[in-house]
Amino acid sequence: MSSAFVKEGESDQGIDITPNMASLLIFLKRENGGPVRELQNRFRDRHQKEVHK
Repeated sequence: MSSAFVKEGESDQGIDITPNMASLLIFLKRENGGPVRELQNRFRDRHQKEVHK
């Protein structure tokens, strides 16, 4: 399929976004068509990473 027939933003996939929270929130907002909120942010000792809910 030619890329001329693909609307802007339709070709984006979750794998194509940069690995940071801002890009993820923008991607999810565009996919869901509405606001996305981060409810909780904490550091997990078990994984040694920040966990976002």
